[in-house]
Amino acid sequence: MGKRILVNILVSVGAVLVTLALIESALFIMAKSDALNPFATLGFSLEAGSIRVDELRTRLETYLTNADSANYISDASTGWTFQPNAILFDGRLTTNSIGMRSAREYSEAPAADTIRIAAYGDSFTANPDVEDDEVWTQVLESALGLRDIRAEVLNFGVGGYGMDQAFLRWQHVGEGFSADIVIFGFQPENLHRNVSVFRPIYARHTGIPLSKPRYLLRGDELKLINYPALPPAKLMEVYEEFDRHPLSAFEFYYSGASPIPDWWPFPRLANLINQAIAEPPKPSDDLGPDGERGQLGKALADAFAEDVAISGASFIVAHLPAQYELASHHNGGRPSYTFLLEHFDAAYPYLPAEALLGPEYIKPRYWGGTGHYGPEINQIVGEALASKIEACIDDGACPLPRFDATEPAFRIGSADEA
Repeated sequence: MGKRILVNILVSVGAVLVTLALIESALFIMAKSDALNPFATLGFSLEAGSIRVDELRTRLETYLTNADSANYISDASTGWTFQPNAILFDGRLTTNSIGMRSAREYSEAPAADTIRIAAYGDSFTANPDVEDDEVWTQVLESALGLRDIRAEVLNFGVGGYGMDQAFLRWQHVGEGFSADIVIFGFQPENLHRNVSVFRPIYARHTGIPLSKPRYLLRGDELKLINYPALPPAKLMEVYEEFDRHPLSAFEFYYSGASPIPDWWPFPRLANLINQAIAEPPKPSDDLGPDGERGQLGKALADAFAEDVAISGASFIVAHLPAQYELASHHNGGRPSYTFLLEHFDAAYPYLPAEALLGPEYIKPRYWGGTGHYGPEINQIVGEALASKIEACIDDGACPLPRFDATEPAFRIGSADEA
């Protein structure tokens, strides 16, 4: 009798364990896996939300020890920027004295016979996967020259940036270079980065263990927090007491310390149950007009455009989709941030790169090793922007107040050329 009871208990325990293992496996299969959420489903993150203090300490100490040779340096106004006067990413990307992607220096005042164009955005603008002369900003400069338009294109893109950081880079560095036309390279992941303060919490495996300023949308007003950005040497103090730090409340990708121990055999299931009991799920997709990320993205774009207009420059938006977004587009997908693309199209001169790239461009050979555009896509985007800018100048949508309207000096072969 005792043996039968013991066998029944063991069978029952085994059945429970097998069931739990099957559920854990199902969660692993069901989970979305991308750059934003390595494991997430049903509106919950399946990874523990606790701060891995030892991991962050090691990463931060390694960064501080090697800061002089790192690709990125801390920057109080934007969080980080490229290492200046350097050759980065295995020799593909050259920076000048202000961390701009360029092998040359630029005076703040542009030449009287040259249109100055400045591009802002993240790594899809800076693009570490191609050589300096292959990035779309340089293709644009060359393509305008072939259209008899004398222009120079300054690339202020920086890897890992949100829209907020691109806007701040314009305000604190780029605006002083007196651009005639400003291009914002919008990559949809920007919408997720906008609501993050601490890069290692948003992207656990990042090579940028730093914090950034973040805008909050309060009614119709943008309020800036963590500005200036915390210096790297102060970050460990924050991480060690993260739940008590005021900025933790504004880190969208932090759900609070998880009590699930690392040794727990079914961590995803346990974390899912814990989050479901402890708090409602954060919306898995609030990129639309009623969601925080969607609303903040629109407000930042419009603030950027307004500031550019006050400076006397024209504002152009280029939508630069990542590979998975291009694939979704060709599979008939309609992203929830479509309202934002429609707003760009209605409000500003706008270039949707997905309209230029057929389904064949989803193939890996058109993309670089870190997931950015390869040379051929850069060529297509640069040439399309040259056509867009030429038309924008000709139809008056991009006014150029520095130049005479009848026979502008930037036209190669104009009467003013001596």
